[in-house]
Amino acid sequence: MRREPPKSLYGRLENLRDVNEATKSKIERDAPTILEAVSNLFDEGKPPPRLPLGVEAIERSTIEAVRIKFRDEIDEKVLTRIALREGYRVESGGFTPRIMDREAIVARVGGRSDIGGRHDLYIYPFPPEIERLSMYRRAIAMRRRIIDPETGRVNLKRLHRFNLKIIRLVSLYIKERYPNLKT
Repeated sequence: MRREPPKSLYGRLENLRDVNEATKSKIERDAPTILEAVSNLFDEGKPPPRLPLGVEAIERSTIEAVRIKFRDEIDEKVLTRIALREGYRVESGGFTPRIMDREAIVARVGGRSDIGGRHDLYIYPFPPEIERLSMYRRAIAMRRRIIDPETGRVNLKRLHRFNLKIIRLVSLYIKERYPNLKT
């Protein structure tokens, strides 16, 4: 059954509002999570066509680092509070904050010399290409038993736990930094 268009101006505005709400709802539903975006980046080598809300760009800047560019500067106080709540240590001083998990840097805020400056958050999950890790990251993986030092085999459970904890940090940051956006 076809609806007749409303005759009054008020009716046309109501119709337009309904269309906008439906479009907004579809956009919110179609926006991927940060987990989906990073997974797509690792699996396909490129970010998904749509990014999580609040995120402008996501790329692998190196084999060991993922750069997430936010539309606003990183709120260091919010990120620090979330990191401490999640059990991380935060180091800062004459440099932008670094989120540490024991001896490993898991995330850092971009600095002046980085592409996006303070809009960037660099995260350091273990990549699927474990064999291409630097010696430093390989040593961390062995200390954490992600890589068995005797056999060289990867413990996928530990690998995923480590990476998902980092993704959770970013996800919580997005939810707190952009509370009016659904992620």
